[in-house]
Amino acid sequence: MKKTLIIFGTIITCIVSFIIYVNLSGAYINVHKLQVKESKILIMHLKNADAKSIKEMFCTSTIDNCENIDKQIDLLIQNIGKNIEETGEIVGGGESQHSQNGKITRLDYNATIKDVVLKNGQKCDITFLSDPINDDYPDYKGIELIGVHFEDSSKDFYVGK
Repeated sequence: MKKTLIIFGTIITCIVSFIIYVNLSGAYINVHKLQVKESKILIMHLKNADAKSIKEMFCTSTIDNCENIDKQIDLLIQNIGKNIEETGEIVGGGESQHSQNGKITRLDYNATIKDVVLKNGQKCDITFLSDPINDDYPDYKGIELIGVHFEDSSKDFYVGK
């Protein structure tokens, strides 16, 4: 019984210590929450066919270096945005966080909006790469690339490439 109490006490102490460390360091961000929020904003702009707002989600580097970003966004709206019937689960992918002196200076991740059903019955996934925080390279803050992947991969395309 005494061993059980010691083990239980040690586990509780470790958990509480971790929670205190995270709260005091300020170096924790709920990445999945950000991925879901950014995904919902992207879906909203797509459904509203709001090319200007979609473009504003992209980082300056992509906008400056992609010759035909406006045409690519228009293609995304025409083929996907205006035709979204429903969306599935939002899944987070790889992420990377860098911090300095207890402050996150760079955060990048990818997110996938699964099982997007279009009015014509087709299904696709929408994946994007984003740097919501980038103090080191501010031109890369925002979405870098959006990929649309159909069940029939011959129709896949990218925005920001």
